[in-house]
Amino acid sequence: TKFFINLSNDKNKIHFDKKYAKKFFFKEPIAHGINIINFALAEFIKTKNYKLIIQNLSINLKNFLVIGEDFELKIYKKKIIVKNQLNIKIEIDVEYLKTSKKVQKEIRTKKTSVLQYYKIKNLYNYSLLYELIFISYYVGSIKPGCGSLIHRININYSNKNNKKFSLIVNKKLNNIFNISYFNNFFKCEIITSKLKPFKVDQ
Repeated sequence: TKFFINLSNDKNKIHFDKKYAKKFFFKEPIAHGINIINFALAEFIKTKNYKLIIQNLSINLKNFLVIGEDFELKIYKKKIIVKNQLNIKIEIDVEYLKTSKKVQKEIRTKKTSVLQYYKIKNLYNYSLLYELIFISYYVGSIKPGCGSLIHRININYSNKNNKKFSLIVNKKLNNIFNISYFNNFFKCEIITSKLKPFKVDQ
């Protein structure tokens, strides 16, 4: 959506440029995986009648969704599946704990319109949402940049704030990258790829 593009500053053209998207196998702009993940997490959290802290997210982005494509959520105790009639699109494994007053004070952060957009009330370490949005920005706009896809994300939360940001990018194959970093309360690992456009005969 336009809101998510403005929110994340993700400049990856596969999400909004029809001419650019035609160069790849999906042929038309595809939805931001992170936007779908945040909405899925919001629905997952609504099934809880208490505030919680998400300790770990293990996300497998198996397939893409084009803009406007219908999908459904299957929500389990510690798992979310995003799917349509054909196949599974995203699998999200969630490890979480109920909050305590002591922990709530340690991880309090400033609220913004992001919580209103995703309609989240019972997630106390909601800075997790911003971390996911940052991943969309970094992968789509920095490394690998335009024409990239995210395949896997693993995020670990700790109530110990690592104030020094550190990031490492390792190139695994010609177009596969492993990105890992520490930021505030989170340790993140991402597997992403740089797509190669189809060759057009002259």
